[in-house]
Order: sequence, then structure tokens, then C-alpha cells
Amino acid sequence: MKTLRFLSTLFAILLVTPLTYAQSGETITPNALFKELRKIENASYTNISSVMMTMARAMTSGDEKSFLENIKSMRIITFNDCSASDVEQVANRLRTIEFKDYEPGVTTTEGNTEMRVFIKTKGDEVKEIIIATLIENNVTLMQINGNLSIEDLEKLSKSNPIQQPTQ
Repeated sequence: MKTLRFLSTLFAILLVTPLTYAQSGETITPNALFKELRKIENASYTNISSVMMTMARAMTSGDEKSFLENIKSMRIITFNDCSASDVEQVANRLRTIEFKDYEPGVTTTEGNTEMRVFIKTKGDEVKEIIIATLIENNVTLMQINGNLSIEDLEKLSKSNPIQQPTQ
């Protein structure tokens, strides 16, 4: 009888463990997430297409131009004008989410700022970067598409594309 109870308990643990891990972090594609989050009332969505990136490169020079040469497109969604409950819900989701076919990069928390970075690579090139930034009650999700090198990523980190909002 003890063996049967032990086996039943072991079976229950093995059955429940994968379900627990599955609930701890959602896996989704960036396209599906952006599509879903754009529907939130007062969310601000910006898509910078490859055509617009070409125009931006034509209007820049020096380091900016060389940096933009390897970026094909970008999209950004912010929730600064959304309700506090929507912002909190998005923030909590971005803290645990994983992206299909992306590797987790950097996760940092400094003061009231949290940032998660996900990277999609092909060979030695970084094809896409997703940056989720949570600063106080402001949340920003950015996706950068291109053919980026390690040097490009260093330039990106130094340029600090997501600034803390002014009050």
C-alpha cells in the first residue's frame, strides 16, 4: 500500500511540475505580442519601416549613419498614456515573458528601472533585438531588425535609445 501511495505521489509531482513551469513564463512571437499590445487603449505604436530607415540614413552622417546602415527596421510601443492597471499588467507580463526563437540577453534592475533584452542570431550576426524597459510607471517595448555585429550592439548600448521620461 505504501508503494502505491509513493508511486501515486511521484506521478502527481511529475504531472504537475511541467504545468507549473509552463505557467511561470509565457512564450510568444514578437509579432503576436506587438499585435496584441497595440490594442490596449492609449498605447502608442511606431513602426519605422525599411523605407523610412533608408531616408533616415540619407539625412545623417558620421557615427549615426554607420550605425543606421545595419538597421533595417524598428518598431516601438509605449504605454505612457495608458491606465495604471494596463501599465502594471503589461509590466508584469514583460517581466516573465520569453520570445520564441530568441535567446535571453541582459536582464538588469537598477533603482526603479528594469530592462530585459532578447536576441535572435544567425551565425555571427544579430538579426533582431527586443528590448523591454520598465521605468517607474512607464513601459516601452522595442524591436530592432537588422544585421548587427557586436560593435553595433556596443554603439546601441552607448546611445541609450530609451531615455527616462521627463515629468
